[in-house]
Amino acid sequence: MWMRPTVAFVVAPAVGALAVSLVAVRLWSFYFIGFFFSALITAYAVALVVGVPAFLISRAWLPTSVTLYAIAGAVVASVAAVPMAFIFPLSLALLSIAAGAIAGVAFAFILMPTSNNRWRGP
Repeated sequence: MWMRPTVAFVVAPAVGALAVSLVAVRLWSFYFIGFFFSALITAYAVALVVGVPAFLISRAWLPTSVTLYAIAGAVVASVAAVPMAFIFPLSLALLSIAAGAIAGVAFAFILMPTSNNRWRGP
């Protein structure tokens, strides 16, 4: 019963941090490993402090589409992005929100009860 949410909370922040790190390295010449680990630590901290309680509170009315999970991930990530916007450039705060949206999509694909295998028949 709790296996899928546990796997989703372990894997989804890492997917979001990896995607944003690849974008940041492509746009600017950041050192990939350092930026990835800082994004990873921030993603897991936000997922643990904000994401898990939000998931437990909203367990009865979970989103039913991938888009709603992406929006929920962006809202959860904005908790870290708003203070970041005062310290760092706005582009890093927007990348933080993008990481949350990507993590929300990964979370949806892991958690949703329908199969992700679209090639098999009905």
